Amino acid sequence: MTEFEFRESLAALYGQVSQDSTMCFTLISAYLVVAYLVGARLTITQVIIVNTLSGFWAGMSIFAIHSELSSAAQLTVRFSEAGYLPSSNGDASNTGYIALAYPAVLFLGVIAAFYFMWSIRHPKTE
Repeated sequence: MTEFEFRESLAALYGQVSQDSTMCFTLISAYLVVAYLVGARLTITQVIIVNTLSGFWAGMSIFAIHSELSSAAQLTVRFSEAGYLPSSNGDASNTGYIALAYPAVLFLGVIAAFYFMWSIRHPKTE
């Protein structure tokens, strides 16, 4: 694989990560808006439906992001081994942590959104 093909493949993967991140952030934002505006008035069945659909779609986006970042990390290692990253001295093995860290943060955002819905539906009485 030539240097251009490596760079083009990485650019395509990171472009897909960007698109999937945008989708995930949009889903979480829409969920938060729904929770804030009508969360207290939804029936339990409606909340289950909204939570299930939102959780599934966000989960699929997070899984896709993890897969794309894992592929990018593997490609970066191959890119480095081929000698196209002179500053790394052929060691790009530490790039895989992003494939776990970024999806983990997104997952925590989904959990926080679910907690937000719960707090809207169960306000503290003082």
